[in-house]
Amino acid sequence: MKNLWIFGDSFSAPFYHKKNKSWSEAYSKYLGYYPSCFGELLAKELNMNLKNEAEPGIGNESIIDRIILNLNNIKEDDIVIIGWSSPTRWRYVENNEWRDVVSPEDESNALEESTIKEISINRMDLLYESELCNRAELIDKVLGSPNKRFVYHWIWYAIKQYNLIHRIRGERIKDETKGELDDNHFSAKSHKIMVKKIINEFEIWKAINDSNPL
Repeated sequence: MKNLWIFGDSFSAPFYHKKNKSWSEAYSKYLGYYPSCFGELLAKELNMNLKNEAEPGIGNESIIDRIILNLNNIKEDDIVIIGWSSPTRWRYVENNEWRDVVSPEDESNALEESTIKEISINRMDLLYESELCNRAELIDKVLGSPNKRFVYHWIWYAIKQYNLIHRIRGERIKDETKGELDDNHFSAKSHKIMVKKIINEFEIWKAINDSNPL
């Protein structure tokens, strides 16, 4: 069976992921069930084996690391979906491990509070968006897109430079619950809509490649 690879942050990880439970448990209780993320829905729709390497709270450097570590396991007919994170996220080493900074308010035992804030503010410069787009282009080529396999890049963050990265705008949990749950992650409805968007892009890619075989 072909594999569907998912890379990204909390927007790509399953609702039941242990690092998502700080917000997903309340949402699941609101719905009355644990919803499926787009990766689970897409794998079922395409009859593929799901390989979800997404992890909540990581930035783009860590996402790239996950892709690199799995390069030899990604086969020619596999599909790769990359959910890029905010370019404002960055990472540093603490206790011999990478630690990703999500917010200027993050606390650290290795860096001063002022240092975290200064770097986080600097990361808001648009050059970091250009850097992300360039890295996405490189990853795309390394993975053999568009001729070798279907690779879909998307992002939830409002970047100004899209390049090959699709900006996904979806209903957020706080919108669905009318503010009862103050959470900015995508709702279950948005995950279903994402599946339709990705399948539509896949069908276009397949039609082009079927008509122009190598």
